[in-house]
Amino acid sequence: MGIYDKTRRRLIKLSFIICHLSLSVVLTACGDFFEPNEATLPTAMTLSRHDVTVMEGDTCVIRPLFTPDSISNRAVFWMTADQQVARFLNADTLVAVGQGSTQAIAISVSDYRKADTCRVSVISRWRLTANFDYPEDMVVYADIRVHGQPVSDDMMIGAFCGDELRGVGQTMERRGVRYTLIRVWGPYAMSNETIIFRCYDRRRYTLEEFNEALSFDGESHGSPSNLFRLTIE
Repeated sequence: MGIYDKTRRRLIKLSFIICHLSLSVVLTACGDFFEPNEATLPTAMTLSRHDVTVMEGDTCVIRPLFTPDSISNRAVFWMTADQQVARFLNADTLVAVGQGSTQAIAISVSDYRKADTCRVSVISRWRLTANFDYPEDMVVYADIRVHGQPVSDDMMIGAFCGDELRGVGQTMERRGVRYTLIRVWGPYAMSNETIIFRCYDRRRYTLEEFNEALSFDGESHGSPSNLFRLTIE
């Protein structure tokens, strides 16, 4: 039996208990009371996000969207299938706890049959230790474009060999031109390891890979006046 089915059965039992306690009022998720009537019942509820990637320690807001928009009771039961991965701090704010995947579940208080889920992937925090483990480095001076837009302050740029973090981008500026400096660490020059680049976007809650990759060669790629282009289409 899935987590949603189990949760729904628990809520059905809860609704029976509430009905026995009072025929005229229903307890909302926020502790308020409201009078049930046809106007309070949504015909549909969906979440604003259905797939998010969040870094450990970061928070993510997921909002319920109701049809019709004019319904009087928007209270929602929030829960996650695995609180060791992610949990709700309050209302619609999720916090990433530990690396892994889970489901965020939202169920309308006014009608438990109206529910939706969001897949949550939690990635480990990007803490660079490769500079202590490897003796050589190469430098990338990058002009970054993500879906046609320049890199923003909400984005983190990481350089990886496989899943090992080898470098983290820093935003720099020279003569009014902004660029990203990525120092990438490796075992020795000309090892020719494949270095890939990823973008974690804290605003859109996404993790995406750039189209371009480099071989670790201990050299500089691009310069402040002739930037190496990294793109995500």
